[in-house]
Amino acid sequence: MTVRAKLTSSFLFMTLLILVLFATEQFISSKQNSLVQQMVTEHEISAQLVGLSSAANQIKLYENEYLALVDNPTMREIYGGQFNDTACEITQVLARLKRMYAQSGKTTSLNVLAVWETSSLFYINGFNEVHNKVMAGKISGSTRAASAIAEFNKGFKAVDNGTSAAIVEQYKIAATKADKITAFQRDASSIFLAVGAVCLALAMLISYWVPASVTKPIHYLTKLAHRISKGKVDEEIVIGGSAEYKDLGKSMQRLQITTDGLMQRIKSANAKTTQPKAKAA
Repeated sequence: MTVRAKLTSSFLFMTLLILVLFATEQFISSKQNSLVQQMVTEHEISAQLVGLSSAANQIKLYENEYLALVDNPTMREIYGGQFNDTACEITQVLARLKRMYAQSGKTTSLNVLAVWETSSLFYINGFNEVHNKVMAGKISGSTRAASAIAEFNKGFKAVDNGTSAAIVEQYKIAATKADKITAFQRDASSIFLAVGAVCLALAMLISYWVPASVTKPIHYLTKLAHRISKGKVDEEIVIGGSAEYKDLGKSMQRLQITTDGLMQRIKSANAKTTQPKAKAA
């Protein structure tokens, strides 16, 4: 592998480690946000159930006040109007709950809600039917009016009683979601630290290995060049490393051979020069 390829590979590997850390952080963040959103939804459902329970109690109070003052036209109209205002509020809360249950995939709760909607609609329409008969003079007196409305509000008791149980259950679900978030945060911290530690260890290994693989052959060849410059040409040259270093090593081998040849010729020439002087003496 060439030096350039090593550097490119190390850069790509470091980039990959950064992407792994980023992807891990994004996954943890996305999962945590999803859990938090689920818990928020559960609390919103709880708030709507509390509102429904309050409205159910309030509408029963308006019914009782209406029946107590049914022979008083002015008060009858006031409480009849308040009854219908609260009925609209109940209808809106049920619609919001239906949307929330559908988004959360709560099939069982949707089935219960459908019963509540039917019971509420039956009760509200029944009250208005009795109210119209009172206005037309067909029904008079609190006792007869109460008896007529009683036929319609039997099913509505399921709404009044069911919301209380649903609120308790909903708070339990929200508490469970909160525990899941706490547990996930603890596990996510451990996972992120583990992934970070592995990435750091690999990054340190690459940071050591790549420079070492580049500088070690340079140090070796530099030392060899110094030896050759001093005339020490007897050391065997080990050719290894990347393609560039192998080429440089072969060049050093040729330089060593050439230098050795020159040194031998110089020695031979010096020997020939000293021999005639010795004979002349």
